[in-house]
Amino acid sequence: MEFYFLIFLTQLINLKCIVHSIKNCQLLEKDSKPNRCAKCNDKHFLFFNNHLCLPCDDKNYGQIGCGGNCDSSRYENDRIVYCDKNDCKEGYYNLEGICFDCSKGSPGCKTCNVTSIITKDGQIDYIYKCQECLSQEYRLDKFGRCEKCYMPHCLKCQFTENYSKKECLQCEYNYYYLSSDKTCVDCHYPVYIDNGYCRVCSDNKDLKSASSCYCNQNFLFNEKNNCIFCLQDCEYCILNEDGNPYCLKCKSGRYLKENKCLKCPEGCRECFLDDNNQIICTSCESEYGLLNGRCKFCNSICAYCEIKENGSPLCLLCNYYSYALKNNEACIYCRSIDYIGGKGCAKCQYNELSEKFECLECWDDNNYAYIQNKYQCLYNRDPNKLNLYGCLEAKFIEDDKYECLKCDKDFIPLINDKTCRKISEIKLSNKCIEAINIGSESDPIYSCNKCNNETALITGLNNINNCFERSYNLVFCLKGKIDNNSNKICTECVSFANLNNSKQICECNSDSLGERDIFCYKCDDEILGNPGCMASEGCEYRIGNNQFICNKCKSNFLK
Repeated sequence: MEFYFLIFLTQLINLKCIVHSIKNCQLLEKDSKPNRCAKCNDKHFLFFNNHLCLPCDDKNYGQIGCGGNCDSSRYENDRIVYCDKNDCKEGYYNLEGICFDCSKGSPGCKTCNVTSIITKDGQIDYIYKCQECLSQEYRLDKFGRCEKCYMPHCLKCQFTENYSKKECLQCEYNYYYLSSDKTCVDCHYPVYIDNGYCRVCSDNKDLKSASSCYCNQNFLFNEKNNCIFCLQDCEYCILNEDGNPYCLKCKSGRYLKENKCLKCPEGCRECFLDDNNQIICTSCESEYGLLNGRCKFCNSICAYCEIKENGSPLCLLCNYYSYALKNNEACIYCRSIDYIGGKGCAKCQYNELSEKFECLECWDDNNYAYIQNKYQCLYNRDPNKLNLYGCLEAKFIEDDKYECLKCDKDFIPLINDKTCRKISEIKLSNKCIEAINIGSESDPIYSCNKCNNETALITGLNNINNCFERSYNLVFCLKGKIDNNSNKICTECVSFANLNNSKQICECNSDSLGERDIFCYKCDDEILGNPGCMASEGCEYRIGNNQFICNKCKSNFLK
């Protein structure tokens, strides 16, 4: 029995090696030889021909400052990695997917705004305006720059009293001390220590000894006014009667023996030497379990275990994302369990009540649908199984029937029968994001139910809806219809717009404006409108110079 378990365990390890043979790869291409990556882990992008996964902020290839995922497809086209979802690290500003370092515009800047301009010679340049500085070591001036605090002989100072005054927090080493008025004063009497001066001195101007001087970490100050090294791997030591360093406590992973710090045995995180000169482990590293003061190896799949009295391991946590623990006995590979989806299942758990495995997450390759109430991953690329074709998340109803809750990007949801259809097959605009079948199952007729934000939903002949670009008389139109003369007319407008007297065209109302003749926005909208503008008095958008003009401002605002 143990022999077959070892064979099974070896197979699991080999499977793991296949899946993760490309560093930082989350998903391999199906049946690719040699292995090629199809999707990288978070914070990595796919580099050239699907061979490598590189960090988003890689200095040679990636987007510096990107804090999350990044888009590799655009890298392959134009050699630029775009940072996803405005996700740049702190201290960077996201402008159309590129992370701009705020400190380039102003050192010490924490958050900023970056705009692009076209210079006289036709080149693109960028204007930085800081909005918040890193700390009180800086203050923001009226030009959007961070002014650094400076005081003579001060290593670190800050602004106080609403940034009107300065105070020093740390003076230069060896020669100066911090006085009560938060300025740096000359020590007057530097004390010689080894090859330098006293690193820290007191506020006593008549300093005549080294009594108030301190050495660097891991050094001791002896009677000869010298800083001497403590001991290798010693965390805390003192001077003995002979003036030599004596260790009292070693660093983590070391034990004390004859005034030396020695490494704990393999797998042992913390240990000590007992009265019988035996090494006793008190805690173990990952993949090891503790028994009678010794750390015993569990196995490479088990991350944390306990050792039974008979010496066999009791696994408590699996080491890898795609393994689930069964009855504290073994870590089972999720993709080896057929009834929860087999190859489609990326993460699973064992339910001790039902005594069955449950899939929690599918591999993110869009080839499997996650069945929420069955904890399964089912293949979704069979056109004959319309209940799941193109579906990413679904709910089991009965027999072989499912309700799809989320479709793949190349599919459109049919909301009346809870299925997905390929966008290219339903003969509607690719701007349509929801559709309905107004025909029958055998003779379907598709009509759009919802358009994206760029288009208007227009009802045509036979009550079939479709999406049309917002242009001409549809500029501010949300919904409309085709009249008897084949003209498109509006019946419902976007926010802050109303039908005009003809009841066929939408116009921005008196309290709003239209940006670039596409949408209407409230005059005092802080993002697209004019902050501080009184909506009741109106405002306008001048297309020629791309400016918002306000007719009257709110209180506390100047025009």
